[in-house]
Amino acid sequence: MRTVAEDWLPALDFPAYLESKRAIDAASLNPALFDNFRAWYEAEPAPRLLDLGTGTGAMLRRVLEFRTAGAALLSGLDSDPMSLESAAVRIRSQLESAGLQVRVRRAPGRWELEAEGRGRSLGVRLVRGDLLDADPAMLSGLGSHDLVTAHAFLDLLPVERGLRTIRSLLRPGGLLYATLNYDGLTVLLPADSDELFERSLLAAYDQSMEARRLDGEPTAGAFSGRRFYGALGPAGFEVLGAGSSDWNVFPAKGRYAEGNALFLKSLLGMIAAEGQRSNSIEPAALRAWYRRRVTEVDAGRLGLVVHQLDLLACRKD
Repeated sequence: MRTVAEDWLPALDFPAYLESKRAIDAASLNPALFDNFRAWYEAEPAPRLLDLGTGTGAMLRRVLEFRTAGAALLSGLDSDPMSLESAAVRIRSQLESAGLQVRVRRAPGRWELEAEGRGRSLGVRLVRGDLLDADPAMLSGLGSHDLVTAHAFLDLLPVERGLRTIRSLLRPGGLLYATLNYDGLTVLLPADSDELFERSLLAAYDQSMEARRLDGEPTAGAFSGRRFYGALGPAGFEVLGAGSSDWNVFPAKGRYAEGNALFLKSLLGMIAAEGQRSNSIEPAALRAWYRRRVTEVDAGRLGLVVHQLDLLACRKD
């Protein structure tokens, strides 16, 4: 999926952006919550897991490295067919590299992989669909799950309706592991030469999330971490833990780790694209800001901090 932009702003290759941030995300996950999630998964005799907004399958690929006592069934749901195609290719490669024999079946809007070998048996389903605007029969066909994961996804959902739907996909006592939920702070370092402009631009970036609506309802937006944390109990979940999962992306000796420069440029492009849509941002100043910040990436100087929260909760009976 490539989004349209003006000639000075490159189009966003979303699957490439997702892959560029995979290592950043892995380093940012709250360690204690990730360990608890892994222990919970590995304690299931035959785990059934659903990953919402799976993209290129980053969370599923992490889970494939876990131990399982019996056969596992992993499902991924996403609305973007290009991302799902990429996920299918990458998951198959990972399974075959682990010495498993893989069979792949393809149907419209659906990829199914079955893998066996080395004492393991598992299935992976990748399904095209929108969690809150999907065919009810499709959601019902996904079945009930022991675990639901949502990675950098909950901000797109209305809080109460999103949690009701997620709860319906979990068995009683099942686990929700929601990661990298944006929580209202993006910082670029060093300070821009026009600090006041950048402050206004980042405020417009957050406001674009706050203004987002789905079927007329506000989504969790720029403060999705704290909003979902506060809503879990009333929605029928028991909170097992929460903690920060901030992005921290900085060069070392003028060099970035692999993928970080692409990630930073992609994020700058997304911020600039929201600036284009804002009536409060002057176009010429926006173009100048974007060029300055991209130049700093090319020079190995730009750093980034983004505040996010991870959440771990289980469905109450």
